[in-house]
Amino acid sequence: MMRSSLIVFLWLSLGFLIVFAGYTPFNDTGGVFVPVWTVGIEINAQFLERETTSTTVVLSSASISATSATSVTPTSTELIDPFLEKVEIPASEVVSRIWDSLKNMKPDYVELWPFSSAMQTFNFSISVRTTESWVIGEIRYEGPATPVSVTTGVSWRDFQTSRGRRIFYESIAGIVWERVAAEKFVSGDFANPFRLTYSPSLDEYPSFDPTGRYLAFISDRIGGNRNIHVWDFLERRIMNFPVYGSSEYFPKFSPDGEKILFQGTMYGQWDLFVMPFAKNYAMGIRLITRNLPNAYTPCWYDEKSVLAAVDEGNGADIYSINVYTGEAKNLTKTPGIYEMYPCRVATENSFIFVKLKADGSYGIFENSVSESTETIQPFLDGPFNEFDPYISKSGRFLAYTANSDPHSPTYRVWIKDLVTGEATSVSQSLPYDCYYPAVSPDDRYIVFAAYYPDGEPDLWVVKNPFFTQEAVPP
Repeated sequence: MMRSSLIVFLWLSLGFLIVFAGYTPFNDTGGVFVPVWTVGIEINAQFLERETTSTTVVLSSASISATSATSVTPTSTELIDPFLEKVEIPASEVVSRIWDSLKNMKPDYVELWPFSSAMQTFNFSISVRTTESWVIGEIRYEGPATPVSVTTGVSWRDFQTSRGRRIFYESIAGIVWERVAAEKFVSGDFANPFRLTYSPSLDEYPSFDPTGRYLAFISDRIGGNRNIHVWDFLERRIMNFPVYGSSEYFPKFSPDGEKILFQGTMYGQWDLFVMPFAKNYAMGIRLITRNLPNAYTPCWYDEKSVLAAVDEGNGADIYSINVYTGEAKNLTKTPGIYEMYPCRVATENSFIFVKLKADGSYGIFENSVSESTETIQPFLDGPFNEFDPYISKSGRFLAYTANSDPHSPTYRVWIKDLVTGEATSVSQSLPYDCYYPAVSPDDRYIVFAAYYPDGEPDLWVVKNPFFTQEAVPP
């Protein structure tokens, strides 16, 4: 049998990750251990071996006899390139484009070099592994008609378009760079602003758990539907929590970190759900707005209740909803006005929310309760739009979105120190609209979604410019 294979090995040397500790002399006083990590990317472009169809040839010999005779040619084999056959692109070009994508997307501190041999084998597979036993990600073809995998949600049909091919290449490279990004974020060794996600799919609505170990967000990287994903920064992995038949938005960890609140479409309208943050989460998903119309942009108020916008057909008011009984109470009672994005003020018995004003702009307002008095007053209401409010766990910082630059229509993410009154844009250097900021529990970082004009949004992170150790309460 004739068979050959094409195998390409790519190795990335990432000098900041710890796997092998090497000793380096430091002057004459001793030495330091230099952390070294090698991540290998093995790309196997594997071809199919297929038997050719037997052919029957009719032979005529009039000079010998008037009778015709037949002869069957021997069966032979041929090598089939599944990419060339299915999407009209040779496997060699696929490997070449993945290689180019890796070079274009790699950080400056990463070196890249290939090893190759001219052979072909039976299947096509791509695996991304480290020198340890765990796998960063794996995408495999078991035959020419099998989808890539649920890891990327890219199938052969999707791959036939130029966008599908771009998604495929970026998905492979993105697996590596998201692992790199997690290491850089955890170490704090990055320059502002820093990109956290590299999937060609949509990533938005970030929200930290109370410890800062986990970051929940919404992505459609699994099957093309918006699902809850959670980044575990301790284990450097992204977990997904799909709710089949539904699209999810605004995931929020409970104050104890054991549950996730989210907005979903399971029953054909905007509803709110709570689920356990656990492996068997699907068995514990509970609808908490059974007796309410469309409810959206939720947040936790305390362990027993959440706040959300509820639209009863004449504007939207902010409601308090008991997560165990579903009992709901209208807190703002402003018919004809749209209010949304509530957020609890951590150190006070109050909450803030966004209001659509009569002039069509947005402002942030505060609902305060003092003994028997309840008041609503402006909290951050300038001449431009202010929305997406997020108050930090300490209560000191407010992150929000605004287009308050008169020279640019771009929406920026801002951070304000509620003690000093100072405020500044933290996404000014990005030429994109940025929304949905979240502040880490230790007040050090702001994560947000950046929306590209020619692609899906990614998560970015910046360091809080107002953070000092003294600013964090003991």
